[in-house]
Amino acid sequence: MRLIICSKNDLSGCRAVNLIVRGLHKRLPDEQHKVWLLLSDRVGKAEMSVKDTMDLLFFERDIPVYHIFPLLDELPLPSKEEYMKEDITSNPSRFLTFKQLGQLFDFPVEIITNHNVNSPELVERMTAFQPDLMLSCRFQLIFKTAVIQLPKMGIVNIHPGKLPEYCGVQAPFRAMINGEKECGATLHLVDEGIDTGSVIHIASWPIDTKRSMLFHQANLYPLCIAKFVELLPEILEKGGAKPFAKVQDTTNKKYYSFPSQEEFDEFRNKGWNLYTTDDWRELIAPFYPPGLAPGRFYPN
Repeated sequence: MRLIICSKNDLSGCRAVNLIVRGLHKRLPDEQHKVWLLLSDRVGKAEMSVKDTMDLLFFERDIPVYHIFPLLDELPLPSKEEYMKEDITSNPSRFLTFKQLGQLFDFPVEIITNHNVNSPELVERMTAFQPDLMLSCRFQLIFKTAVIQLPKMGIVNIHPGKLPEYCGVQAPFRAMINGEKECGATLHLVDEGIDTGSVIHIASWPIDTKRSMLFHQANLYPLCIAKFVELLPEILEKGGAKPFAKVQDTTNKKYYSFPSQEEFDEFRNKGWNLYTTDDWRELIAPFYPPGLAPGRFYPN
């Protein structure tokens, strides 16, 4: 299978890619996989205009991607057998950086620096790759027709919100501030709309307001990654995920744009957090080899 994985160059994105790659090789161990990992590094203007999200960006992208991951990249790689025998449900399990994953499983890792996944140059290279399937998870770039039509079996996306009630951006934040008991994630087909494709699976995660928005967000993607991995042999057998998808009922559809500063203030005034250092340490911990701990690069 020739698979293009599209994700984001940050902590949640890297956790997700680890689960995708490990799941792919566990579910289809005898298949010859050809993978290409494309990473988005985009930060929107609205995101950069709010101090709360810039602080979150520091923990979610800047510290891991620019400081911790390069140090981890200098350490010896585990063998495939060592990496694959890790229990992905254990706490913590072993995760690798983007670069380490590419080295261990021999696939290219590329950051889309111009934020344009639809550029003629990239579309030409994607066409030459001849993907059977594309999986988008936390990518945050919009595919246009030329890309959508490329993979033989289509593009599947993981959206960190229940569709169609939570279309748009910052769905975990919206679910929390709306007083929901649960937030959710949706596995769906990609069409030419935004979060409008037919739904394959919706999963739920209980909201705990003692935990941060970052904690909820990071734990939503694995719910649908597990479903994607479960269905993958049948998707390949049937030539795509359409047989598993159902057209969205848009009766309760709502599209959310980026929150305003007032909404972030309201969130904070409720005593809730976009991130906490404790949650961040828990999320980064699986990347550290045995004997090392988050926050310090020396043995415990």
